[in-house]
Amino acid sequence: MRGIARAFGNRIGNYVATIVVTAWEDDIDRAQAHRVLSGEQTADTAVLLDTPAAVPQTA
Repeated sequence: MRGIARAFGNRIGNYVATIVVTAWEDDIDRAQAHRVLSGEQTADTAVLLDTPAAVPQTA
């Protein structure tokens, strides 16, 4: 049970660290983050809309 709690804590820490670093670097789109966090837009759709190069190209 301790392992699960530790893994959960690590996951939350990674999320928080990602947000803190992107805000610190002034590289966060706050309007998009608000849309995703409020449920207006899914995170998967947001990634595809903002970075079309992230979609792997088939040969």
